[in-house]
Amino acid sequence: MRRSRHCLPSDMPRWRDLDPAERRAFGNGLGPWWFPAWLRRLATSLSLAFFHEADWAHHDYGYARGGSESDRARADRLFLAAMLRDGSRLNTVTRMAGASLLAWLFWALVRLFGWTAFNYRRER
Repeated sequence: MRRSRHCLPSDMPRWRDLDPAERRAFGNGLGPWWFPAWLRRLATSLSLAFFHEADWAHHDYGYARGGSESDRARADRLFLAAMLRDGSRLNTVTRMAGASLLAWLFWALVRLFGWTAFNYRRER
């Protein structure tokens, strides 16, 4: 069996192996755990005007799966790339620019504060 270069707990499947119900059940929406629930719901629903491929639950799952700092950086980088792809598909330059600005802002926030939620583990 080929070992992944990323440290994964053996009892936690990859995102792509989850069924749709398991995916929907994961994550708390956009924002950290300490945001009030109403603010997470509002931020998540507003973000849907720009982002579709970029999935907060997928990003949260990567954080719960955890690993090393490079695993965290990879999760954040993939999240940014998905947000930028979503923004590039919008129908006006103004919306594209707004989505790009939000994507970079969200990326900066998860890079600055995401360490508080990431499940750091030592590689065996």
